[in-house]
Amino acid sequence: MIEEFSLRPRRGISRRSLWFVLAGFLVILFDIAIINWTLTLAEGVLIWTGIFTLGVVLIVFSSSFAPIAPPTLSKVHADLIEKWEESGDLATMVGNLSQDETSTLLEFSRKHFGEYVGRAGTTPKGKTWTVKLWKVGYQILPARLEEGRPLFKVILYRRDLASQKGIRRPWRTIYREDSTLKRVKSGPLIELPNWIAD
Repeated sequence: MIEEFSLRPRRGISRRSLWFVLAGFLVILFDIAIINWTLTLAEGVLIWTGIFTLGVVLIVFSSSFAPIAPPTLSKVHADLIEKWEESGDLATMVGNLSQDETSTLLEFSRKHFGEYVGRAGTTPKGKTWTVKLWKVGYQILPARLEEGRPLFKVILYRRDLASQKGIRRPWRTIYREDSTLKRVKSGPLIELPNWIAD
């Protein structure tokens, strides 16, 4: 099984961020060019320091000024989640997902189904406490390699329904087209890239 945090892509700098980096360097170069003039002014050191700081801020926080939009879930996968919800099945499997598609599918599923009260109780002082969990749980399994990139299959299962029915391992209850139960078996062993294996 693979943890979700290991699938989060390590994104580089976007083109838009590079413009902020370039602007930062230009501001710093401009500041260096006018250093002699600014030092002749009464508040020259403050002006020079302020301009230099602006340049550094533009460079350091360039990725924050131009964030990369997360990938959107495809209509095929969104429809699959909708049909799964309507069917009332405890679990479903989605196969051949890339790293980005897997992360996006999990995020969409959690937001779509929301949370439920997993546990509740009362303290000795009479205060009620609750533990909220995502209604949808998941298991991520490596499926195969395609052009050197790993593809994954994801088992999504309903924690809330499993809790109501007293089922301890809902990710094992995947059904075939003819409604017969299919036990989930581990896939073939594949060598994972360093960013997953580490």
